[in-house]
Amino acid sequence: MKALPLILALFLTLSAWSAPHPGTSSSFLIGQDNGRFISQHGFLLNAAGTHWQHQHTPKNIKNIETMYLSQNSIGGMKASLTVRVDDLSRTTSLGAYMQKWARDYHRFGFDILNSQKVKVGSYKAHMIDLIHKPSSKQLRQVVFFRNQKAVVFTCRDNRQTFLKSLKSCNEIIRSFRWARASLSN
Repeated sequence: MKALPLILALFLTLSAWSAPHPGTSSSFLIGQDNGRFISQHGFLLNAAGTHWQHQHTPKNIKNIETMYLSQNSIGGMKASLTVRVDDLSRTTSLGAYMQKWARDYHRFGFDILNSQKVKVGSYKAHMIDLIHKPSSKQLRQVVFFRNQKAVVFTCRDNRQTFLKSLKSCNEIIRSFRWARASLSN
């Protein structure tokens, strides 16, 4: 009978750490404080060990799954990393998806500095470096592709400080993992 209050106290303590819905960003295991993120689209990220903080995603920006902000501020601007998910309605490949976007970058005022296939861990991806001269912003996008789903990481900073923020940004990108095994990486 003496164990009942102890069990009850333990149960109440554990429930205080639980999320309203298991596996959401407010849970103890996935919370913003430890940098872990599990997407409903089947991938995992981890920003632990970087100076980047997980942010709540603005609801008004379509397809943005999550975002991170650097804690370093230069000229009032913080570097950012957004993760966008595009669900593709028709069958396509990573190469075809990237070609479509390559045509659009110039229309949006970007110059392509570099575009190449890369391997991030065991996953094939495409990396593209861009510059937007009118705003002095530089970007790196890394695109992962699986099962008609494109996961697009966009690291953005001022041109002068881009290479410095890119190191931490790349650490987060390298933490990318598909949650389930797939034949088409």
